[in-house]
Amino acid sequence: MKDRTTKKGLLRTGVLLIMLFIWYGTVFSFSAQDGEESGSLSRDVSYMLVRGFDHLTGTVRSTEQLNETVEAMQWGIRKTAHFTEYFILGVLLFMLLKPGRNKVMWPVLVAVILLSASADEFHQTFVPGRCGSPRDVLLDFAGGITGCLICFGIGKLKN
Repeated sequence: MKDRTTKKGLLRTGVLLIMLFIWYGTVFSFSAQDGEESGSLSRDVSYMLVRGFDHLTGTVRSTEQLNETVEAMQWGIRKTAHFTEYFILGVLLFMLLKPGRNKVMWPVLVAVILLSASADEFHQTFVPGRCGSPRDVLLDFAGGITGCLICFGIGKLKN
């Protein structure tokens, strides 16, 4: 029985590591987009959300109103993306490091999230049309820690 638990644990760890590496690749691929490509993605997402909302509510907007609304939403969409990317990273790291069982892992978890956010923003300083932002490091960090705390809370509720 112990051998089966060990194999299951190793498989779980392996799957989480693969998911974590894929997610890091996703985060850094978004960071590698130049300013124009990144801005275009934010505009496209904002546009789809406004059009979807308008469709659901029966709202009719002029082209000018649509463009103004899309423009106004872009900043929030970008910041939500930062938070969400790191929220998911925090969940994956929490599941891998299991700090709920081993309190020594909490500082490691916090450090990995903070270093990841810092490296991501530093990376952006080398991308044309992009810049690294200490505020975005804090936003990324907040997303990662929120993901960890939600996992921790769910674990406490289960027990």
